[in-house]
Amino acid sequence: MLSDKAAEILKAEWEKICSLAEGGKLRDWLDESNLLKAVHASVNSRTKTYRYVLPTQILSKLADPSLDSHCLQALRGGQGAFDARTVAHGVIVPFDQENESVLGGSQEPYVSNPSASRRFPLNIGMPRGTSQVGINS
Repeated sequence: MLSDKAAEILKAEWEKICSLAEGGKLRDWLDESNLLKAVHASVNSRTKTYRYVLPTQILSKLADPSLDSHCLQALRGGQGAFDARTVAHGVIVPFDQENESVLGGSQEPYVSNPSASRRFPLNIGMPRGTSQVGINS
């Protein structure tokens, strides 16, 4: 099941990150400035939904590379369609709750209007002038 695999990946990666942080070896792995700006804008967005989208979509893609990372609802159909809300609610929301609600403490991040479509537009929620480099996969 996608959520189970995603939860395993998140747990393993978070343990690595915590270990690096404890050892004083945690650093920013992104060296593409536009991508770093886009990530920062996403996880710090005034709209809580956008804070959950990036970790949910990336984690889902890591758990199953055949998924379309722009897809929000399995109802969209077609190759790579999946229900991102299931992963958000089953994996990301509990992770957020366990980690001081760093993403904002939303119980239902994929229920709001920004995520009501079946596919996430590439530029939504991104600051003007931010490149889409690296987000088209």
